Amino acid sequence: MDKTIGNPLSWLVKNLGATGDHLSETAGRLGREAKLTDPQIRTLSMDDIRGALRAGLDDFMACRSDAVFAILVYPVAGLVLVGFGLQMNLLPLLFPLIAGFALMGPVGRDRPV
Repeated sequence: MDKTIGNPLSWLVKNLGATGDHLSETAGRLGREAKLTDPQIRTLSMDDIRGALRAGLDDFMACRSDAVFAILVYPVAGLVLVGFGLQMNLLPLLFPLIAGFALMGPVGRDRPV
């Protein structure tokens, strides 16, 4: 018998039925194998929060100074560009100006991040 292209609606119904059968079989198998345990609740104290903040500050201080410079300078330069764009009535060019700055800003750096 020759294979022909079937009706898309009947194909969809047939495959959805097969998917439903597979899902119900998988869910039944998982339901038999799963062991129900109560979740473990851990409490946080202020010492835990202070320790996490201290570790984050240590990570930040170990960062290269050029990355910190970029973190501080790029947003300020972007805001200055927005200010110039709004002051000079360049509102239609504001998005391309910001997008170009964000793309071309890192190119002028001496070494990669």
